[in-house]
Amino acid sequence: MQAITKLLNYCVTNPNAVVRYQASDMVLHVESDAFYLSVSKARSQTAGFFYMSDRPTDPKKASAPNSPPPIYNGPISISCHIMKEVLSSAAEAGLAGLFHNKKMPG
Repeated sequence: MQAITKLLNYCVTNPNAVVRYQASDMVLHVESDAFYLSVSKARSQTAGFFYMSDRPTDPKKASAPNSPPPIYNGPISISCHIMKEVLSSAAEAGLAGLFHNKKMPG
């Protein structure tokens, strides 16, 4: 019931909400994050945000910290997953999150 109320409140507050896509070189970008020991029974959680955006100027080189982020087109898919495995560190949770986002069905 709370989820329905939240959705209806959002719809009333944002009556003209749209998903906007901008023309780009259309390369799939994935932003992945993991939350270590955030769920009961010593489990971790992972999330992935999949969207299309511009091709990086040099894909083999990491972007500078002060460079502008890629254009955020509307999401293609968003995944949230509670991992069954008990992980031993936050770094391991991050790698497991990358693995779960990589194998997510398109």
